[in-house]
Amino acid sequence: YVRKMGKFETVNEVKSVTAHEVINSNGIPAMTADGMYQAAKEKGSISSIPEIPGLAVWHSGHIGVYIGNGEVIEAMGTKYGVVRTKLASRGWTHWLKIPYIKYEEEKSDKGEKKEKKKLKSEKTAG
Repeated sequence: YVRKMGKFETVNEVKSVTAHEVINSNGIPAMTADGMYQAAKEKGSISSIPEIPGLAVWHSGHIGVYIGNGEVIEAMGTKYGVVRTKLASRGWTHWLKIPYIKYEEEKSDKGEKKEKKKLKSEKTAG
């Protein structure tokens, strides 16, 4: 889900997609990128990022979404729009599990556990 017009902030895109896909626009509080980082229950330094697509990456005032293989999707304003960038090239300092998204483990064909994100509100999770 990517908007094609106007200025965006990745944190708003995360909230928008989460609200639309997960809980139909209800229950996600307004928050900044820094607020989303502070609200995250699971987070760590960027050097320890697990290979889990759907994690957020953060530095003060900005957030992106890790898509795996060392790549991130982030909003870079009206001049560039929403772009794919390299994790190592943008100064990300931390990773986090996005509040209001439940991440679950899945097993690969080899029986190894892998984590995946499942769009499900923590508020509605039983």
